[in-house]
Amino acid sequence: AFRKYFHPVLATVTYLAGDDAAAPTVILPIVANEGGAVFALSGRGATVSWPRPGKHLCFPGGWLHGVPPSLACEPQPQPQP
Repeated sequence: AFRKYFHPVLATVTYLAGDDAAAPTVILPIVANEGGAVFALSGRGATVSWPRPGKHLCFPGGWLHGVPPSLACEPQPQPQP
């Protein structure tokens, strides 16, 4: 059976929580065709969005995106009273 897969028209990210150590969402203007080949859209760069409670992102649904843990910051020690 032949299956067709479609990306949503728009993708969204809403941050419900966030702290100084959380990793950002990275959005890349890279799309895949029906055969699985990937293409970078020329003239566009990556977007990096750091979490903040209540922040909302919206971008084309076929773009590659994720949260790379390697970009998380080391938590800063809290001063003791």
